[in-house]
Formats: sequence, structure tokens, C-alpha cells
Amino acid sequence: MAGVKQRTIMVVDDEPAIREMMTWMLKEKNFAVLAAENGREAVKLLEMSGATIDAITCDMLMPVMNGMELAKHNYEHGDLPFIVCTTITDSGMAVKMMRYGVQDFLVKPITQQTLVATINAAINRRLFVTMKMEGETALDGNVSSIVIPAKRSQVLAGLDWIREKLGDSLQPDQRGKFLTHSFVFLQNAYEHGSLLFGEAQKTTLLKEGKFELEVKKRDSASKANITIDMAVLEGEASLRIRDEGAGFDYKKYLNMTPDDVVKRLDMPNGRGINMSVHYFDLIEYGDGGASVVLTKRFVDSGDAGSAQSDDKTVNDATLVTPS
Repeated sequence: MAGVKQRTIMVVDDEPAIREMMTWMLKEKNFAVLAAENGREAVKLLEMSGATIDAITCDMLMPVMNGMELAKHNYEHGDLPFIVCTTITDSGMAVKMMRYGVQDFLVKPITQQTLVATINAAINRRLFVTMKMEGETALDGNVSSIVIPAKRSQVLAGLDWIREKLGDSLQPDQRGKFLTHSFVFLQNAYEHGSLLFGEAQKTTLLKEGKFELEVKKRDSASKANITIDMAVLEGEASLRIRDEGAGFDYKKYLNMTPDDVVKRLDMPNGRGINMSVHYFDLIEYGDGGASVVLTKRFVDSGDAGSAQSDDKTVNDATLVTPS
């Protein structure tokens, strides 16, 4: 279609038949495809054409450089949307990949519909976070608050407001990761707290390809608001997000075991909060889950730009919940 940018996907898999099949499925849906047979080859392609690549699909078990190593490299250098396509459902693998910013897992065999829907959703999440990151606004004061209507366009404006309040206090890579993980909770306040989507309902709508239509319908009728409070101190940033909903079972997502994560790998949603637990240093829920305080501490300028250490567990984030 004229005027629509063709998206480019890098397919990384050591099995030629799988690479060819996924390439065919994507090209038939008007994606451009770059193929690599292992992580090292993928890194070379990223170095040559990284700016033109929109997302990566990657197998786990590959010679030379495996999927875990490529995910870590991507997290530290570009943080492109990364979709794991594998037959492995190992709990340790899933948890570690989430520490590298991965929340999309597809278990082989993969249908064309599922592949395309997952890739588009991952790219759109990144676009939502990054499209407002150009330009800088000087920080004016340490504590600020804003109330936004629970509309998708205003959620984007709210994310941009957070970026502005961060100002020059963080390096670009630190700021990008803070925004990415903050968006997980802002999106939860919008979709679940304001538009009243339940997890099971969202899963069904995503699998049927009807979620966006239902979002537009509920968005147009929404009268709810979302409140965002922001505090930026030296070496620390805190964010509080409050919606007007009834809350949700947040402990279910905060306290997922590795086995719980594996059981949910065939779902197109429901892992974002658990992933972001590995990023924030303090997560405090209140109002039955309708409000959350997120705190990230930056020890030095290089600390937050790299991935968390391999032995970091969900318990390393302080989770404060009402008794």
C-alpha cells in the first residue's frame, strides 16, 4: 500500500527449513525479511542494517551464538522487539529472557496468523514508547502530577510527559528502558483499570484478531481518568500511576514462579508486569491494585544501561503489598 512503511523482520534460526518457512509466511504478509543462521550472523546484520530492522524472531538452541546470547546483546545495544520462537519450554530460560526485555514467546509449530499478530503487537508496543522520545525538555522541579483522560492518544501524551520530567537526569539508554517498563504499568491502567478488559477476555480477543477493534470501541466511550505522579531525585526516579478501576489480582503477576511463566508462554499477553519486576527496585501496590508506585535507582551512569545480572531473581525487587 502506498505510503505505508514496509516492516523488516530478522529471522534467526539454524534450521534452513524453518528459516525458509518463516520467511515465506512473513513475505506473504508484506514484511521484508533478513535471515541469519545463528546469533553471530544476526549481530553482523544488525551492525550493517540495524536501523532498518523492526523486530527479531529467534530460535534458542543454535551453534556459535545462541538465542539467549543474542537477546542479551540486543537488550544492551538496541533493544529491538525480540520474539522467541522455540520448542523449549524451560522455566529458567523463560525467566532469564524476560530479564533481557523479552515478553513474547512462540512455541513451535507456529501458525502464520500467530506469528504476524505477535510481531505486529511487539513492534507497536515499541513504537508507542519511542515515537515521542525525540527532543529534550529541561527538568523543572522534582515532583509533578498530571491527570489524563483514559484515551489511547492521552496515554501516549502521558508517556511523553514522563519523558519530559526525566529530562537530562538519565542517559538515553537508561531513559528508554525506564519508559519501556513504565509503559507496561501505564498500559495496564488504561486497558484493565479503565477499559475494563479482563486477562482471559484480552487473550481471546488477541487470538481472534479482534482486540484493537474492541479497544477503539471502549476507548471512545471511556469517561475515566488516569493520574500520574512523578518524582525525580539524584540517582532515583519514582512514578505513581492510579486508575479509577476496581483493581486486580496483582500478586498473581508479581509472584509468578518460573513454572508459572512457562505455562503462560502460549498466551499473547500477561507477562509484562512480571518482566518489569526485574527492572524496578521497588514496586508498591495500593487501592486493591488500582495504584502502583514504581521506583528505579541508578547507581551510576553506566549501571542501568546494561542487563541485570544473571542471578537476579524476582525477589530482588522490593514488593510492598497491603496486608
